Amino acid sequence: MSEQGFSMPPLIGAQVADYLVEAVVGRGGMATVYRARDRRLGRAVALKVLAPQLSADQRFRDRFVRESRLVAAVDHPNIIPIYEAGEADDLLFIAMRYVDGADLRKLIQGSGPLPVARAYRLFSQIASALDAAHQNGLVHRDVKPANILVSEGTDRDPEHVYLTDFGLTKSTFSEAGLTSHGHFMGTPRYVAPEQIRGLPVDGRSDLYAFACVVYEALSGLPPFQRDTELALLYAHVSHDPPPLTPYRPDLPHSVNQVMNRALAKSPAERYVTCRQFVAALRDAISSDDQPTGVQQAGSSRHGSPGGGAVALPSYPQHADALETAEPTASVRSFATPQQAPADHASLGPVTRPGSAGGARPAAPARRRRRLRMGALIGAGAVLVSVAVAAALLLSQTTAPVGAKRYPGSTAVPMSFEYPGGWEARTHADEYAVVSPAAADFDTLFSVPIASDWAAVNTLLSTHPERAMGLFAEVNDTITTSDPSESLKRSLSFVLPGPADFASALTTDTVAGKPAFRLTGVVNDPTQQGRLDLIVYIVGRGQGRPAGLLVFFCAPGRCDQPVIDRILAGLTFTS
Repeated sequence: MSEQGFSMPPLIGAQVADYLVEAVVGRGGMATVYRARDRRLGRAVALKVLAPQLSADQRFRDRFVRESRLVAAVDHPNIIPIYEAGEADDLLFIAMRYVDGADLRKLIQGSGPLPVARAYRLFSQIASALDAAHQNGLVHRDVKPANILVSEGTDRDPEHVYLTDFGLTKSTFSEAGLTSHGHFMGTPRYVAPEQIRGLPVDGRSDLYAFACVVYEALSGLPPFQRDTELALLYAHVSHDPPPLTPYRPDLPHSVNQVMNRALAKSPAERYVTCRQFVAALRDAISSDDQPTGVQQAGSSRHGSPGGGAVALPSYPQHADALETAEPTASVRSFATPQQAPADHASLGPVTRPGSAGGARPAAPARRRRRLRMGALIGAGAVLVSVAVAAALLLSQTTAPVGAKRYPGSTAVPMSFEYPGGWEARTHADEYAVVSPAAADFDTLFSVPIASDWAAVNTLLSTHPERAMGLFAEVNDTITTSDPSESLKRSLSFVLPGPADFASALTTDTVAGKPAFRLTGVVNDPTQQGRLDLIVYIVGRGQGRPAGLLVFFCAPGRCDQPVIDRILAGLTFTS
């Protein structure tokens, strides 16, 4: 087994110190977490075992044990308890409480954006854990949804949060000189600007990462999305986050100002503590500011169906008295009244909140296009042009004008939601194509070796906004265990022309399963046309063919938020 260059010995059934290893529960770049049995006390533990190469450095071993003991000394109900940290048979390990539950990443992927009451209850516990760690001189440096475990609690505390991965803070690696292995110290989707720039970090860096987590929990997406890791890091350092409220029209405008401060580029401009941030978020949500979108019938502003608004308690109380409210419809649905603005250059500029005079969030894409069209025509033709624009938008745009769902088939055992302006076609027992121009792309993909690009090339020159969609299949010649170059070669037998994948293979998760993501282009062999590609290869388990999802679009027109919403609702039907 190899994880990003580090090899791990097979440990299932083996004994590490006093712990009998039973199963793998998670893997990372430099460690694997197992469920194990403490042979002395007979209890289940989470056993984190580091790659053996790491124990070769004496400074690393010393700091690893020292930091693990520092975390173990912090007695807080929301920090994962550490039972033991040590070394056995040249392996460094940490034994922690085993939490039978899901991490926050899986909760968001499974159910979409969280209702406000539930989110606040979780945020309060995370903030309390981080502040306690900071008061004890610890900085986590890798706060992300995957490091936030949520277990079922009691009637008083329905969901209990544990902040984990404290036992090995990322400074351990840099002090031991291990950054030469090429590992970035942090997770790019959530890392603070000062951490990227190599400046000193403190609790406010964790606060920034926590704000990214809050943004994702409330919207379903992290604040910054880019095609490459380098572009993502640059966005954290140089770009403002898009406003949150267009993703959540049930929240008031003042939430944007709170998020902007928590995500400020300079640590000095952020909140002093995580609890102060959560308190400000609570006050903004409970304010009388008008929400940004129209309320759905029978639901309150705060996501409590059929009744009044959820009354958020004063901090620092736990939110156990809150209603566990579920929204009447997911804001990630393609049928939502407003389309969330993407943090993506191809979608044009958006107005940022917090500027002088109190700027409003950018209008939805459909409204902006209508306004631009109205400015170009004479006053006497306004009514006609609006009608024409509406018809065009309903037939051609990728905006969520009415969702449909692909139910899954023998050829493509995947169910997913897609925009109402698209059509789905299942080709025999081979693949499915979903697109505004499904017939044209069905023809394109039907014979990869001798693909007919004629209709697609016409589409690219006349209606490029319709030249987009999804090709999906299961493929028994591709597996997620293949090396990067082998995967790229295998894709060449599926795609309708010469392909060029300039990006590196990146890891992802689709439908709760491990996946690889790859970006590139496919070219018409006659050089008359080209499509941009975003490819996901999804592992479905031992002995099962991989799921292949190829999102395609006219050059520069791939809409990542639409792709993210399709992936968020995707499930495998078999």
